[in-house]
Amino acid sequence: MRPLRRTAASASGFLRRRLLSELAGNGAPLPRVGAVYAFGDNSHGAAGQPAPAADVYVPTPVPSLPTSVAAVAAGHYHSLAVSAEGEVWAWGRNDEGQLGRGHHAPRNTWSKPEKVRGLENVQVRAVSACGVVSAAIGCDGSLWVWGRSKRGQLGLGKDIVEAAVPSRVEALANYDIVKVLTFSLKLSSRMFAPL
Repeated sequence: MRPLRRTAASASGFLRRRLLSELAGNGAPLPRVGAVYAFGDNSHGAAGQPAPAADVYVPTPVPSLPTSVAAVAAGHYHSLAVSAEGEVWAWGRNDEGQLGRGHHAPRNTWSKPEKVRGLENVQVRAVSACGVVSAAIGCDGSLWVWGRSKRGQLGLGKDIVEAAVPSRVEALANYDIVKVLTFSLKLSSRMFAPL
């Protein structure tokens, strides 16, 4: 068992509510490689457990994910996973379209991880989740976003405030995106952040 260390990041609000990680349990069998475990606030389905589970008190496997999950991202009320094959899976709150399922997905399906629609021709290497926006970085360095933008968080232009399915950020098409951090992104040689 690996010891858990308290860090400044672990004190932040959303990490206290939910943490996604690959964990070894206390005396429990070791989790399979690529398994995702979640615990904390499941009121919007972000811990991946079916209703009526509002809170998850111990690390619990998230069902319905592929066995090859390579990375996860936890937003405030939704979560994302990337498989080794470059597929993106999403679950949790979808009021703003951040699951990439459009707005007509019934609420009782939000807690079940599903493949994000619109990225079938993109092999994804990384994802980022924040309050109401999701992002994916393609293996080619492209940036794809979906969800709702009040102040330009999508990066798709002033008049585009919502993307129910992933949309490529064309303004950055000539850059190799390597990481997205909430509302800033790291390029191979520069950092961009909305003001």
